Amino acid sequence: MCQGGKCITSVVQVKSQNQADATQQGQLYVNLNVCNVSTSTLNLAGYSLKYWYTEDGASVAQLVSIDFTAYAGVTGSAVLLDLSAARVKATSVLTVKFGTTSAALAAGACTGTIQIRVYAQNYVCCYGPQAGDYSYGGTTLAANQNITAYNAQGLLIWGLEPAPAPL
Repeated sequence: MCQGGKCITSVVQVKSQNQADATQQGQLYVNLNVCNVSTSTLNLAGYSLKYWYTEDGASVAQLVSIDFTAYAGVTGSAVLLDLSAARVKATSVLTVKFGTTSAALAAGACTGTIQIRVYAQNYVCCYGPQAGDYSYGGTTLAANQNITAYNAQGLLIWGLEPAPAPL
């Protein structure tokens, strides 16, 4: 994987699946699955994922619910990017973090589905259509390089960040 003339070999692969029901525009649904593609056990503690998307006009804070995961200590947050940080096809970013209680991932194993929802308070708006969002990967679980993964030191280890939006 290469970006900006810098190439890395990743130890993880991130797969995603979005909800097929386009009428659910009051929430963003995404399932994530992290796979260890190395030959060694991987401690996920401190690792994070970023799902880049457009939020279309929420006037209240965005909330995140981790509806299901087999891993303890997984948390999520979503923020609207300020104008100086806005990206092409992304005005917001969902960050999923693996805490210190997260289990180690055996070589060749995957976390299983991590089911996530992002929504505005009272479900008043703002997440459709999602097909134009940077990290949208479709309705079939598949590897998605538009979702980024970072190791415990914060270094990008999977995916490609969206380009900065023109000012």
